[in-house]
Amino acid sequence: MDTASFVERFRHELRRIGLDEESSPYGVLASGSEEVVGEFLAHVSALPVGATWRDVYPDIPKHWDLADEETWTSPYRPLGSFDYPTVPCGPAVLIRLPLGSTDSDLSQLAAEAAVENWIVYGSGFVPIENPEFPDRLAYVVLHVATTELQYYAFAEWLEKHDAVNLAGCTRPVGTKFAPEPGT
Repeated sequence: MDTASFVERFRHELRRIGLDEESSPYGVLASGSEEVVGEFLAHVSALPVGATWRDVYPDIPKHWDLADEETWTSPYRPLGSFDYPTVPCGPAVLIRLPLGSTDSDLSQLAAEAAVENWIVYGSGFVPIENPEFPDRLAYVVLHVATTELQYYAFAEWLEKHDAVNLAGCTRPVGTKFAPEPGT
């Protein structure tokens, strides 16, 4: 099933059961296979009128208050071995580098950042899953004491590098994480 057909059918089912797509706790949907898409649509199609988002998405974390987006948090997971092993953690950005970039290129970027008074806690490449991808993705994790103003200034500084493109602000300052089980 193509994406447009899926979206049309999914939206139809949401209207049928009385849910406003704008209030969804999940902004996007992803699937690895046609079979999973079919199973999900069958699940949603079987729901009665008046079903809730928790019925649509049974995996919504229990601690989420669907009326309060501030509670929509996930457990902390390090971005890689270069990231903080536990919270508190520093903010992170996702960057694009040319193919062939190496760890020494990331080290050079961290050294240049230090000259500008930004402290890079760590950086590392995202594993290559698609060899056809035109560049290399990497995370840059800043020191835990980085302020929001410094974070966005760092992102602007990155954009001025010819060989670096900012792909996204992965973990902004103050990102909240779900409480660990048992806390």
